[in-house]
Amino acid sequence: MQENSEQIVNKVKSLEIETLRQKRLLTRLEGLTNLKEELIFPSSLEEKVGLIAREIVNIFDADFARIWLVGPGDRCEKGCFHAQAPKGPHYCADRSQCLHLVSSSGRYTNLNGRHARVPFGAYKIGLIGSGALPDFLTNEVTTDPRVHNHEWAKELGLQSFYGHRLLSDDGRVSGVLAVFSRHVISPEEYTLLRSLAVTAIHAINAAYTESALKESEARLRNVFENMQECFYRTDLKGRITWVSPSTPKLLGYEMEEVLHRDIKNLFYFNPADRDKFLAKLNVTGKVTDAEVKLKHKDGSPIWVSTNSAYYKDAKGAVAGVEGSFRDVSQRKRRMEEIARYQDRLEEMVEERTRALVESEQKYRALFENSGNAIFVLAKDSVVDCNAKAAEVFGVPQEYLINKHPLAYSTPRQPGGEDSLILGEKLLARAFEGEEFFLEWRYQRPAGSVFDAEITLRPVRIGGAGFIIATVFDITERKQAEAQRSMLIKILESTSDMVSFSTPDMQITYINPAGRRILGLDKGDELPLVKDVMTPEAFDIISREGAPAAVEHGHWSGETALAMEDGTEIPVSQVIMSHKDAEGRVENFSTIIRDISGPKKTEEELERLRDFLSAVIDSMPSVLVGLDEQGRITRWNTKTEELLGKTSAQVRGRLLSEVFPHNPDILRMVDEAIENEKVSERLKAPIQFQGILRFWDVTVYPLSESAMKGAVIRVDDVTERVRLEEMMIQSEKMLSVGGLAAGMAHEINNPLAGIIQNVQVLEKRLGTGLSKNHNVAEEAGTSMDAIARYLEKRDLLRVMQAIRESGGRAAAIVNNMLDFSRKGDSAFLPQDLCQVMDQTIELASSDFDLKKRYDFRQIKIKKDYQDCMPKIRCEKTKVQQVILNLLQNAAQAMAGQWDDDNPPEIAIRIFSKDDKACIEVADNGPGMDESVRKRVFEPFFTTKEIGVGTGLGLSVSYFIVTENHNGTMHVESAPGKGAKFTICLPAEEI
Repeated sequence: MQENSEQIVNKVKSLEIETLRQKRLLTRLEGLTNLKEELIFPSSLEEKVGLIAREIVNIFDADFARIWLVGPGDRCEKGCFHAQAPKGPHYCADRSQCLHLVSSSGRYTNLNGRHARVPFGAYKIGLIGSGALPDFLTNEVTTDPRVHNHEWAKELGLQSFYGHRLLSDDGRVSGVLAVFSRHVISPEEYTLLRSLAVTAIHAINAAYTESALKESEARLRNVFENMQECFYRTDLKGRITWVSPSTPKLLGYEMEEVLHRDIKNLFYFNPADRDKFLAKLNVTGKVTDAEVKLKHKDGSPIWVSTNSAYYKDAKGAVAGVEGSFRDVSQRKRRMEEIARYQDRLEEMVEERTRALVESEQKYRALFENSGNAIFVLAKDSVVDCNAKAAEVFGVPQEYLINKHPLAYSTPRQPGGEDSLILGEKLLARAFEGEEFFLEWRYQRPAGSVFDAEITLRPVRIGGAGFIIATVFDITERKQAEAQRSMLIKILESTSDMVSFSTPDMQITYINPAGRRILGLDKGDELPLVKDVMTPEAFDIISREGAPAAVEHGHWSGETALAMEDGTEIPVSQVIMSHKDAEGRVENFSTIIRDISGPKKTEEELERLRDFLSAVIDSMPSVLVGLDEQGRITRWNTKTEELLGKTSAQVRGRLLSEVFPHNPDILRMVDEAIENEKVSERLKAPIQFQGILRFWDVTVYPLSESAMKGAVIRVDDVTERVRLEEMMIQSEKMLSVGGLAAGMAHEINNPLAGIIQNVQVLEKRLGTGLSKNHNVAEEAGTSMDAIARYLEKRDLLRVMQAIRESGGRAAAIVNNMLDFSRKGDSAFLPQDLCQVMDQTIELASSDFDLKKRYDFRQIKIKKDYQDCMPKIRCEKTKVQQVILNLLQNAAQAMAGQWDDDNPPEIAIRIFSKDDKACIEVADNGPGMDESVRKRVFEPFFTTKEIGVGTGLGLSVSYFIVTENHNGTMHVESAPGKGAKFTICLPAEEI
């Protein structure tokens, strides 16, 4: 029993000691938790490292604590002890950087002593910073051979020392945390100190980040109203006079629902908090990073962090409150979750102290109901996870349990590291007792990727080592940070000038690009708007730009900047007005872009376009541009004249709609575009406006241009074709004329023999020659008997008829020779009446006429004016004209003859106004007006195929008007015959 009592007493004492130790540990854990909470709130780097050093001394009852951070070698040339030291334990090998003492608390608080700068590798601090001793602990400072100065430690009464290298998220050294204590550091305290070191580096990184963000936020606060930051302004009565667009959006309102409303009752979840807020504002003049609980339109709470202050009017009197706030609900919930989780961890310590009296069921409830995803990790698998984890990863819990802890990581992390390699290293270190707080990228089984903040805390459960991993999805925060970073880069990297000015045109802000354009240094005083604009540009802004921006909210136009060297830069400018709730203009913002280069290019292109348009419009050809779909893009002046449609009327329409006259052209366009080859068709006959005309059509594909399509070129070659036909016909006529001339020469010789022999025969049969009588007597007859025989047989009349016919044939042959003779094309004086008679005689002998009609049956009625003057002309060509008129008249009257209306051609020659005129009229069927108008057109004919070519009258018209400077016209009506009148210039010979 005695032994049992002693055992009980010893156990009680042991339990008391353990309880005291646990309470002390709990107190330090509580202090550490409070420190972590304080470090979450924004503050400067100096404040945060000072807080860490002070709290280490307070929480761990340390003698003193110090923090060194990596900085440049700023004292190497200013008498630094280490820069002057020879090679040895104090030597500085790297002059570019060293460890700067930034915080010291406890026994020593001076930051400028001998250890204000510590080289990497010197002392224990330098060795820890260089990585030689990244995590160092000793509880025997005075005897540990690894400690350099034992005497100094004995003098101070130190017993333990702990040093930890501080690493940034990307693995670079940031500094060293050192703790000097007069008591032993227990394993539990060692674990807490390591956890604190992790917290310290995150706090330091956060301080760096917060400092950078505050600087950029100060520059951009007035530039982007659509940022996630919410801005507001109220008057002294608390009425909302202005808010940024993000403010009502955050709280679920429309803009018109919040303006001029009482902020206290509309925004505050507890209106009394507004009074407390104003009371604090009255004391300090401003409120910084104050957390306020606001109310969403649906009644749900929203926690925000606000920076607010009074603002003054132009007279310096306080006009109201203005400020900004941002949504920290997620951070608040996260902090609450962390607090609850830490509370739970403390409860677990207490449960451990009380021999784990509470059941695992309560732990499970807290575990499952946590707002964060929580995993319990073994070496190679997930042992357990809560419902939130399943929600975050989008799969049932059973899909996560027994998986590898890195199963849902992306192949690589944002920094490029292999997720499996890096993750295994971090897990290994965590299982060794190191605590981590870092960002990690995951990929859900469904494929979506998200970033998360994870905390890895090593624990021991039932004697086995595990890791509690907390995962918090920060995708939205990352997106917000990326958007904010993007907006910052846009403003600082844009080449456009962006500036703000007051209503009276005093510039209040210019971005870096604007300063470069204007040649302003960072510290230069900002000028007036009129000082940077040309007088003409400032006049435009004053008269048009600013008033339009005030009335419509914005104005855009072209102005010019005035440089100090006198040059001007043409710019495009946009001016926007920004008004308060009462509609008063508070300021103007403007965006200015240098357009001097594009302006010159545009002017050059415009001149080139005008030149090309002028060339295209001046071309005599029809030019039509088409895109790949066959829609019209170009339509020159010649096309407008031909088709009677302007370019504006047809642009964008299909060619088949506007020019449907010939489907072959549409087919040529398709072939040219498809084959990328020129398609050409020459002398294509196309009916146009009821007339058959000839066209050269060429389609050029635009296969190498930016816009595929084709160009159609159409040339009217009707006159050329007709001229070619006329030339061919003329050649035929020349050939026929030459043949006729040859035949006439051949006929002339036997004809001359016939006439001569008939004359000889008449002389030898006559009674007037004595030789005739002698020969007759010798033949046994007499000339009287022969004469009587000839008379009775009517042979004398036959011989006379032979002689007369031969003479008439000779005259015809001579006319043919004269008509077909080319001569020298000389204009000689001619008797028009004689020319007419010769031509009539020639026409009466024409074989073609005699074959179809009997010209002798046509009555020729002549009416020649006496004393007609001679005219200078080419006789054969005038005969050709007259002969053509006689032939046409005879052909027109063919088949129309009857006894009551015998065919008749009336020919009249007369003088009129110094001209010699010829009228050739017939009593044939005549012609209607449509035929009369076209009778002189080449190739126009009303005759049957093979009878006429349609060139006779057109050639005649050409001979009269062009060769002889005369006139030729026709009068006719159906049933009234036709009358052609030719007038040639007459002259006295």
